[in-house]
Amino acid sequence: MNAKELIKNLQDIRKTKIVTYITSDRPGITAMIDDSMLREFYDHLKPIKGSDIDLFLYSRGGASIVAWAIVNLIREFSKKFCVIVPYRAHSCATAIAIGADKIIMGKLAELGPVDPTIQSIKKGERLDVSVEDMSGYINFLKNKFEIKAEDQSIKAFEKLTDEASPLTLGRAYREYIKAREDTKKLLSFAYEDKQIDKIVEILVEKLYSHYHLINRKEAQEIIGLNIEKIDENLEQVMWDLYLSYESELNFKVPYEDKIPDAGKAFIDVPLALIESENLKSQKIARQWYSETQFPENSKLIQINQQTGILLPNLQVMAISPQPGMSFSCIDNKIFQKKEIVLWQQSENKTDNVKEIKS
Repeated sequence: MNAKELIKNLQDIRKTKIVTYITSDRPGITAMIDDSMLREFYDHLKPIKGSDIDLFLYSRGGASIVAWAIVNLIREFSKKFCVIVPYRAHSCATAIAIGADKIIMGKLAELGPVDPTIQSIKKGERLDVSVEDMSGYINFLKNKFEIKAEDQSIKAFEKLTDEASPLTLGRAYREYIKAREDTKKLLSFAYEDKQIDKIVEILVEKLYSHYHLINRKEAQEIIGLNIEKIDENLEQVMWDLYLSYESELNFKVPYEDKIPDAGKAFIDVPLALIESENLKSQKIARQWYSETQFPENSKLIQINQQTGILLPNLQVMAISPQPGMSFSCIDNKIFQKKEIVLWQQSENKTDNVKEIKS
């Protein structure tokens, strides 16, 4: 069965309306949750207003602030809101799940901590900064080496600011405070006040690693989340639907740039999908390639964080792509690559397509 048929099957079993949201987990071209999907969700939710709605979710995470927005949007249209997790729903996806009345988890399902990590650039390289990492560093010095003197603490903090700027540290702390507050607000939809503080402490602080994987038993028995028990039939349909998307988004095929087939001007690479019974939205990277004049067998290299070309005669040439362009080496030839990201929407009943540029 295709995804549309499996969605109908899942709706019949659950007696709900299903909306799916999948972000790419393909090696080499992963995608994350972002607010561009809110506009698309609105079109999927309008026709099913007043229904019990299940969100079928697979994602490694994304912008933490989006969880509050999408949960509120779905609740504007639903009587009851549940999240179905067939496999991975990490970080921001976990935050979305805890905003539901119930979470339906398969045997392989994974939730994760919701402690935020921000990205900064240091000496041209990406630096991931987490308040929990900062706190772990300070506590490590205090507890392991018993650093208590004020001058020693100041030196330890100065060492920390060598790794991340004071402004970056301040931003990380603000994100941490917001994550705690958003987690409380999301839980308030379906949990008692006495449960909320415990769950927040665990999900934001007490798992100690952003990469900890929470199975359904831990989610229910230790953390206290509302996990709904499911039978084998439901779990099989959930898994079949996930496998359909895994195949469609090529999760098992590492991404490589490639030129369009003959007669085509561009190539579309899927990044995310939102699908309901009669509508499908696809976030794509649309790519154009133009061959350059560099000799065949030239190679792309990095020179002091700048792109360069290693020519067949072993000469090196520094190059700068035009705005909005990059370079790619395909079949021993150097191409210029242009890419835009857009949402493409189609009705499941017809081939009509409209595009909304992201």
